[in-house]
Amino acid sequence: MNWFKKLKSTTLAQRTVFFARITSFFNFVWFTFRLITGICFNSIFLIVSAGFSFCNGSVRRMCYKSIKQYDSSLKTLLKFRNGGIILTLASLCYIGYSTFMIFIPTNFHYGMIISIAIAAFSFTNLILAIIGIVKTKGKNVLLREIKVTNLAAALTNIVLTQIAILSFSSTADASLYNGLMGIGVGFIILIMGIVLSILGQNKIIKLKELESPQNKKEEISSSN
Repeated sequence: MNWFKKLKSTTLAQRTVFFARITSFFNFVWFTFRLITGICFNSIFLIVSAGFSFCNGSVRRMCYKSIKQYDSSLKTLLKFRNGGIILTLASLCYIGYSTFMIFIPTNFHYGMIISIAIAAFSFTNLILAIIGIVKTKGKNVLLREIKVTNLAAALTNIVLTQIAILSFSSTADASLYNGLMGIGVGFIILIMGIVLSILGQNKIIKLKELESPQNKKEEISSSN
């Protein structure tokens, strides 16, 4: 239990980096498994899902590797903005596939026990992601972006939950409902990515204005 006490005594940023490293490793394993399975069984859903997971994991890894930098550094803000751009592009791919599901029905088959397990994991993950975002309000921008990517992953798990539950509880084709749910979640993630990109770009512009030679001259003259 000593390791737990040590972990509890660390800061929020240190704990976030610790868990982000662990989840990044499992994210890579899960991405590899889904990609290989999707290629072997010609499952576009698994390939697209693997691609979104890879983009999400890339943003998370990029953030936690630079989490100790100050919010005001240009390098940090560039990574913050680029993370938003990657999330935006990943959401567009997710929306595209969800639309594909509507017009070209895809059959999914999950057992009841597996579906319940997926649902339990997904909703727990969603609650933890929301709590993480609330806790990081006003904190390091990269720390907050890690929590946003966690929320994005949790939302896609909710889509998977619906697909799993409808696959065993309904005999009718649920491709329309699954596709619409995917599109809705995709647009939410798209908005999140655009907001992060805009916020990052605005912060970069403000920082460059503050560091411009003209602004520094005005500060020196005003101090004199």
